[in-house]
Amino acid sequence: MNNMILLASYPKSGNTWLRILLSNLLYPEKAPVSINEIIVGGFKTDKRLSFDQFMPWEASDLSRESTDCFLPDFYRLALENETDTVFLKTHDMLRKNQDGEYIFPSERVKAAIHIVRHPLDVLPSYSKHFGLTHEEGLTAMLTPDQLIKTQLKAAKDKRRLPEDHGSWNTHTLSWMNKDIPFPVHRVRYEDLRKDPLIQFTQLFSALGLFFSKEQLQIAIEQSSFKNLQKQEMNSGFRERLDKSTAPFFRKGVVGSGKTEIAPELQDKLIIGCQSVMMQLGYN
Repeated sequence: MNNMILLASYPKSGNTWLRILLSNLLYPEKAPVSINEIIVGGFKTDKRLSFDQFMPWEASDLSRESTDCFLPDFYRLALENETDTVFLKTHDMLRKNQDGEYIFPSERVKAAIHIVRHPLDVLPSYSKHFGLTHEEGLTAMLTPDQLIKTQLKAAKDKRRLPEDHGSWNTHTLSWMNKDIPFPVHRVRYEDLRKDPLIQFTQLFSALGLFFSKEQLQIAIEQSSFKNLQKQEMNSGFRERLDKSTAPFFRKGVVGSGKTEIAPELQDKLIIGCQSVMMQLGYN
């Protein structure tokens, strides 16, 4: 029976970087992988197209709540067409549907990687990714039920299923819940950037994935932001939203939010996220 390893994060927190790194590690014969042909992160066929194929209704005909009710069976069916463990990217909050079942069928989830990033660094990237001002991005990140334009229109977008990101707080706390019925391995983006060799070694070992020091060093270099930015500059990136106001691989620099965000917005964001930040070890 095939299972999933979930790659979970709030948007613009390092998920795509992790997917590319894993693709380079697991498929060295194809490395360095093209950013437009990332191998890890989904099913063999597009998730949205698969949902419309497997389920009795297309996602565009369903409410968000109804879609959630179909998701567990959808993932079970999609996994039947896979030949190995699937690393599945998600920006969803971890939640239960109206039937009381997690949207990811827990018996098919081997584990989850939960990447967290300091909200001050998330905000400028998040805002530019969704075509928002910093003020609008701040509102979205602090409002649990805020449905930004991209989320409201997701079901009509044939490329993706609708996602419920929630606020930065609610999203983060949903993946920290002690009642989650599968292992969740949490890592801070800042730690991955500071010491990628040690941090990735520990993270992958916890999942039962073992690579040599040389393999990791090569994959880390192949997945460097410099190389990813060069690829995007030369060939674009199909996962970049049309409304984005900056390249997808924008900076990736730790601490850049302090110089990009107005001081009054920084204060609002820190006050709004402080209790969760402290649980994650952020000052």
